Amino acid sequence: MEHSERDHDDGDPNDRDDGQPDPDRQPPDEPGAEGLVADERMANAGETASGSPPSSPAEANSSSEDGSASEDGSASEEGPGCMPAILAATVLMGIIGFVTCGVTTWMLYGKRTELAIRTLEETYLPGVEQSRLEPDEKRRVVSQLRDLIGELKRDQLEDWQAGGVMQRLVRTPVIQWGELNAIDAWLRRVDPATWALVGLEDVEDARRQIGRLRRAIELDQATGVDLNDVLKPVVVKDDSPLGRSLLDPDPLFAADAMISAEGGAAAEGGREPEARRDPDAAADDDAPPPVDATPADPAVRLGEEAAAIAESIVDVVRRARRVADRGEVPDREFPDVRIGTIVRRQIEAGIRDGSY
Repeated sequence: MEHSERDHDDGDPNDRDDGQPDPDRQPPDEPGAEGLVADERMANAGETASGSPPSSPAEANSSSEDGSASEDGSASEEGPGCMPAILAATVLMGIIGFVTCGVTTWMLYGKRTELAIRTLEETYLPGVEQSRLEPDEKRRVVSQLRDLIGELKRDQLEDWQAGGVMQRLVRTPVIQWGELNAIDAWLRRVDPATWALVGLEDVEDARRQIGRLRRAIELDQATGVDLNDVLKPVVVKDDSPLGRSLLDPDPLFAADAMISAEGGAAAEGGREPEARRDPDAAADDDAPPPVDATPADPAVRLGEEAAAIAESIVDVVRRARRVADRGEVPDREFPDVRIGTIVRRQIEAGIRDGSY
């Protein structure tokens, strides 16, 4: 009896003895709203994993945001790519280039004597032999160059001396010197009246500018580059060994001879040239002075080709003046100097002092 009573007491206290439910008893907990939301999320996750589309726009937005976040994470996890390899290769190629240049420079620096001999024999000496230098001056320069080549072959000069001599010889306008002498000869040959037609009123002043340019060369105030610029108006390229030559002055000489002949014939007849007389002028003493009917255009008197040559020579004179002024050479006449003397001085200076 006691056991049954204990069992009866251990029952639910909310149960009434009469078998009726207790009105104060709470019903068992049912799944609420939070449980339903959790279930829906689990279902949506299952559908997303299986590839089924989202059931609502909110779910679609949520899934797209999750996808973009995953893509950003994967992009941020990518490495630097091939950029380090490219930079390393660039640096390596730069180092190799610097080393190659250094080794090449060192090799050339140590072979200056050999390079000087080759340059003199294959380029410089043939150019002097083909130049416009006077025959005796040309022989003198060629002799000096052959003596220099002999000294270099016998190793009588060190590399720094050979390099210094070659640097000075290359700067010295030996070939251009002969061309400058040719321009001076043309100025002397053509009559001053012909030069006046192209604006050159003072031929002696023009020749003085050529002399000033020679003086600038003697004083190392003008180089071969300067002479190339001065002579540019009268130089043409050709297939000669030098690759250049002066303009042919024969049309200018022919026009000058024709003008001189006209002037001589008029002088022998005791009258002005026909081109300078006015046919309508009166014969009495009260007649006005003769009208100068000479054409103002030099191309009409000289011809187009001769006028172009004369104007080119006048341009050379202007350029010579400019180079002499830059070298601060006084505007006066100077004693004639020989290019052989200048070459000898440059060789001696290169042996004694090396490069500039």
